[in-house]
Amino acid sequence: MNDDFEKTLLALTRAVRRPDPTPGWKAEILARARREAGVPPMKALLPPRALAIAWAAAWAAIALLHILTPRDESMRPDVAGGGQVPSLNAPGALTASTATLIAFGRQSNFNGELQ
Repeated sequence: MNDDFEKTLLALTRAVRRPDPTPGWKAEILARARREAGVPPMKALLPPRALAIAWAAAWAAIALLHILTPRDESMRPDVAGGGQVPSLNAPGALTASTATLIAFGRQSNFNGELQ
């Protein structure tokens, strides 16, 4: 008879849907301990939800544009030379240092450093 009573009691307690009060009183005990210890309350380290959504949308747009942007085939050496790689010693060809110097000059003029 005792087993029947326990089974009935377990069945009744499982049927009742009550929220578990454990997280609430744990948080209350922790908050009280922090207040008494003089520890400032913890702040969330995550950005606001709207900002996180905006960042995700921006990164998705960047990825989409990167995938959909056509490549400039004229900048590839094997296409520009008609299937052959151009020689750096050819007349009129830019060396790496000359190209770097030209790029630096353009960037400096763009930034307004050299005038």
